[in-house]
Amino acid sequence: MFVAFSLVPAAGPPTVVLILFFATSGTYDIAINRAAVDLERASGRPVLTTLHACFSLGAGVVWSARP
Repeated sequence: MFVAFSLVPAAGPPTVVLILFFATSGTYDIAINRAAVDLERASGRPVLTTLHACFSLGAGVVWSARP
């Protein structure tokens, strides 16, 4: 796969952009989950599963509301 990128000179900039995008997205996910774990510890009750369920529900609602 990486050999294919070296054969196409214009693939470099989009590849860098995608790597940065996914690295940033992953870092954001880790930070949000860490904040949820801190919230669980502070409140003494499980909330991480509820937050994940709300995210999935929201994604489903937005997807179903698309034109």
